[in-house]
Amino acid sequence: MELYKKFPKLCIIWSFVEIVCFGGIIFGWGSLVFVLKEEGFYRSECQPMVLANNIQEESSIPNTNVSTISYIVLESSNSILSNTTASSSVNVTAGLEENITKTESSSYCVEQESKLNLWFSIAVGFMYLGFAAVGYIIRILGTRNTRLVFILVYVVGTLSIAFASPDIPWLLCPGLCCIGIAGLAMLATNLQVANLYPKLRSTIVAIFTGLFDFSSIIQQIVKVAHEGGIERKYSYIFISAFFFCIVGFSTLCFHPRGHITEPAAKSRKKKLKLDENNENKMQANPSDLPLMEKDENDADMEEDAYYNSNNYESQKSDLSLRATLLSAQCLFHLFWLCVHALRFVTFIGLLNVWLKKTLNNEDKRVSSFLGLFSYITMGAIGTALSTGFLYDWQRRKFINETPLNQKLMPVLLPMLLTIVYSLSTTVMMFIESEITLYFAFVMFTFFRSSLFTVAVAFIGDAFPVDYFGVLFGFLQFAAGIAGLIQYPIFEWYEAYPNAAQHVSIFLLLLQVTTLIHPIILFIRCRREKKYSLNSTS
Repeated sequence: MELYKKFPKLCIIWSFVEIVCFGGIIFGWGSLVFVLKEEGFYRSECQPMVLANNIQEESSIPNTNVSTISYIVLESSNSILSNTTASSSVNVTAGLEENITKTESSSYCVEQESKLNLWFSIAVGFMYLGFAAVGYIIRILGTRNTRLVFILVYVVGTLSIAFASPDIPWLLCPGLCCIGIAGLAMLATNLQVANLYPKLRSTIVAIFTGLFDFSSIIQQIVKVAHEGGIERKYSYIFISAFFFCIVGFSTLCFHPRGHITEPAAKSRKKKLKLDENNENKMQANPSDLPLMEKDENDADMEEDAYYNSNNYESQKSDLSLRATLLSAQCLFHLFWLCVHALRFVTFIGLLNVWLKKTLNNEDKRVSSFLGLFSYITMGAIGTALSTGFLYDWQRRKFINETPLNQKLMPVLLPMLLTIVYSLSTTVMMFIESEITLYFAFVMFTFFRSSLFTVAVAFIGDAFPVDYFGVLFGFLQFAAGIAGLIQYPIFEWYEAYPNAAQHVSIFLLLLQVTTLIHPIILFIRCRREKKYSLNSTS
């Protein structure tokens, strides 16, 4: 069955549900890692002396010194209680053992954070680097078969996370990799349904992008359920079963074997028009019918010219694929995306660490702000829509400009705003204050929604349409490189006392350098417009 032809609205709504429930749950890493640390993943990596130091800070015990406490902690961790300690030491042993249990889950441990962050970095890098292969698979196997393959991949991923435990923590790596790449594949196949409504294509794509970010709330729901007594394992088993039912049904009933293309949408539109015409024929004069058909054809031609004007110009480009990839415009765009994607994945990867440092390792407040972050990012739908509307408004504004200005000028304002959001997020991380957390979360929500929306829309407008698939793969490759770089950034962040400030300065300088991309685009447009005016005069 290919019900998308008969029920296009239901198909789009179903796609919305799929993305919001399963698309980008990997980006709810901050909530998931909080649960994993409470369960004791990689707790054995922590040094006993770190635990002792935490006990010294959190316990107010009279007549004891650091060496005595350290000795008892080290002996207690090996289940040995010394009988040679002083009487004051014996009196505090019971209190220390209670503090050991409580502190193990709440103390800050660099080694534990590093191990968990390594899996996240690998998963994000694998997700984006592997997306080039996903595009090729969609092209060869078609939409339905591709979705069937990645349904299996996603189920394997969720079950791997479900059955991961402190004894077999390595299951997190394949689990995160599978849900990352499969979630992105679901987004890619669902983006095709935007072709059913050409007039609303940009808006629908923006909504999909926002919902992909929104889906990180699922990890927060898992965290809340864990705090309510529901084990992580059962939550992920439920997600696995729910995913299999929802996505399996739409794959078999809605999506075609091939692709949902714009011609299919146009044929559906023309069929609806013919049905309307048949109903109105009895009321129309025969002499008016040719005029009505002419008006409809003119309207269709104007609509196609408006929505595809850039594509027609792009198809006539004489540049080869190699020349396009090596052009300054393409290289600067890939650099722009790589830098800001690094800011994106670094913020998510360091979120738990940053909150612990800002909130003085208070687990209850950290948990509260992780929840707040998830709820604020639910606004990604609205911010993505605003980005889509802004881009479309800029396109209409420059529709009567020269061909180059039609392609490049609309992206300048959205691209500059993306840079502003990115810089604002980094600046907020300099200030260790509870108030700045709210502003950082809001800026990051705007930033994450606009980043990939602007990046993808630009390659669709500014480069030959025949190269879109290849260029989109290179965009994902650049994002994957950023995901892999995130881990050494994390190691640097924890290397020495002032490392966090130095990391923020480094990222800030990188972000500022990306301003060269919109500046060069603006200069090109100004020169082209000036040349056009001189030639006409």
